[in-house]
Amino acid sequence: MYYPKAASMIKKGYEKYKDTPFRMLTADGEVIVLPTKYQQELRHLLPSQLSSLHAQYENALGQYTNIIIDSYLPSMTVRKKLTPALGRIVPRVIDELRGAFDALLPGCEDTWIQINPNELFTRLIALATSRVMAGDVLRRNEQWLNIASSYTKNIGITVILIRPFPAYLRPLVALFLPSVQQMKKQLRFAKDLFAPMVHERRQAALANDPDYTSPDDFLQWMIDLGEEQGETLDPELLAHHMLLLVTLAVVHTSTMALCHNIYDLIVMPEYLEPLREEMKRTLPDGWYKGTQAALVEQHRLDSFMRESQRFGPPGELSVHRIVKKPITLHDGLTLPVETHICFAAGPISRDMDFLPDAETFDGFRWCRKPEDRYALSPELGASAATPSGEKEKENTEKAVTSPASFVTISATNMHFGFGRQACPGRFFAANTLKAIMSRVILDYDFKLVGDERPANTHVGEHILPNLNSHARGFFQLPTQVKEKTRGYSAFDSELVRGKTPIPKETVYFNKKGAENDYSPPLGFQCSVEAVHNEWTNLRSQLFSTLSTILDSKESLIGTPSLDYESLGVNFYDSDRLGDRVHFSPAHMDSSTLTILVRASEACDGLEIAGLRTTDKRDSEGIGLDASFISVPAMPDEVIVLAGTRLQRLLGRSKVRACVHRVRRPTQTSNRCIANERLSLAIFCGPPMKSRDRQLFGDL
Repeated sequence: MYYPKAASMIKKGYEKYKDTPFRMLTADGEVIVLPTKYQQELRHLLPSQLSSLHAQYENALGQYTNIIIDSYLPSMTVRKKLTPALGRIVPRVIDELRGAFDALLPGCEDTWIQINPNELFTRLIALATSRVMAGDVLRRNEQWLNIASSYTKNIGITVILIRPFPAYLRPLVALFLPSVQQMKKQLRFAKDLFAPMVHERRQAALANDPDYTSPDDFLQWMIDLGEEQGETLDPELLAHHMLLLVTLAVVHTSTMALCHNIYDLIVMPEYLEPLREEMKRTLPDGWYKGTQAALVEQHRLDSFMRESQRFGPPGELSVHRIVKKPITLHDGLTLPVETHICFAAGPISRDMDFLPDAETFDGFRWCRKPEDRYALSPELGASAATPSGEKEKENTEKAVTSPASFVTISATNMHFGFGRQACPGRFFAANTLKAIMSRVILDYDFKLVGDERPANTHVGEHILPNLNSHARGFFQLPTQVKEKTRGYSAFDSELVRGKTPIPKETVYFNKKGAENDYSPPLGFQCSVEAVHNEWTNLRSQLFSTLSTILDSKESLIGTPSLDYESLGVNFYDSDRLGDRVHFSPAHMDSSTLTILVRASEACDGLEIAGLRTTDKRDSEGIGLDASFISVPAMPDEVIVLAGTRLQRLLGRSKVRACVHRVRRPTQTSNRCIANERLSLAIFCGPPMKSRDRQLFGDL
């Protein structure tokens, strides 16, 4: 009876007995739900008195789901190593997410695509977390990523199927459950993956090699902290902890929160523009250059996520603890050993006695600044701040809530736990969630397939977003790029200034050897005079911009002129593309691209070569150290640039050639010749394929 009716039972129990302890009989036994008046007495008790690990083991049926409770080393590592390192970790997370977004949501400009938010966010979280946990070894291991995404699902299936059976039958039932067998195989894989890594790292540390630098990742931190604490765990045990930490503590909970966030944002679109405005302000150099400090300043997003969590918490009960030593509270209440206690976190967070207007979703109620809090009704906030607005101030005073962040824990917000055993990873999780939400809000439009928010699913006390619903995401040129990218070409001036995306009609793909289509693209406007004026006006600004972005002297950058094949060259913000390619001319034959680059310490390994003829015999203006090569321009294929520095970077980048047609004038005529044109390339898209690496690996 408890499982299907748990939510209503908890709600009724809290409403009737919220100031006194009350007893609930679950499928696993008795649980005592305590009122908030006991929080301060219990919050500082040691794990040896109140154990969160034992409660987790009981809730997740640990004997069947491989939950272990032998060490607090993982949580100590999170608290002492991971959280203090967030300043340098967040850029890595964003870098990983950047590649993941490109791979999972490829460009589909002007097209709605259907996605499953649960699957998308699970993959994003798994990739970002895996990089922090053990670097490239994990994020490139597809089998591990699948396990990181599915292990918690197997736990849930196992718990749901086993829990209805009496305790004496559960071991027998577990023998026949596919999910139990899958978890055993997944655990074995994790041990085979991590144990050799642990052994190798320990051996390297013992060798005292002066050239060896220990990895800066969670696995290494846990190894180091274990040795510092005199708790040198067996490699397979460390592997077991890594599996549970990634799957149960990070991927599952973070994915649920993101699904709630996106569903709430879709059905309440009025929050979208205030959030976008905040992100443009806090991320002026673009999402991909985000830092922990920038994410901390996103108070509106912080508040929205907290409010979304209030209406869609992980569960109606929280702060589960198992009493390990007898406890007597201030009013004489005694908690015997093995008593399972908890608090009704869900009902408490929606209690009108604790929170004014608690039944209303107010996404900005937790903001620190009045201008953020009243972002949806700025006139209300302004009037409340003036002497003439005393009445409005009085009317809105009850709705004003004390500022608090997404990770703030209080007597009325216990979704991350409470006291000394509260979730230590909430700070890392919050930064990762905000990084993902920032990208989604800035760069995409989205809507639900249906008209209403997908209903939450209640499984016992747990609250899950609808995992099978779909949303439609509309990919556009990213908001930041549209406003900050400086595009210089022979296109219409509005396009050059980056105010609108380049029309899809100007994009085409052409395989090498295929018949060339020389017809002008739809809507293309070009004339010698327009090209000449455009280039003349923008030339000085172009090289000034290049000098600033590449941190290079203007004299080091080649100066193309109208006499050479350079009119069609377009420039894309190097901050968006990283160290991939900044400036690229194209061969006259539209079936090939010729990329001219050269290495230089003056601009961090990249310098723009002089843009002249593509004749390989002519090195004038390019320099003897320049490298260039012609390669096929094929849809969804890889363009590889010759040059040691650039090739190494491209080896782990996502690259796609997107060719834009631009006709050019000849030197002898003031008219555009239809069969002469230039092409330009932008680089983004799917990961490099193995055969492409082999094909261009020796360049």
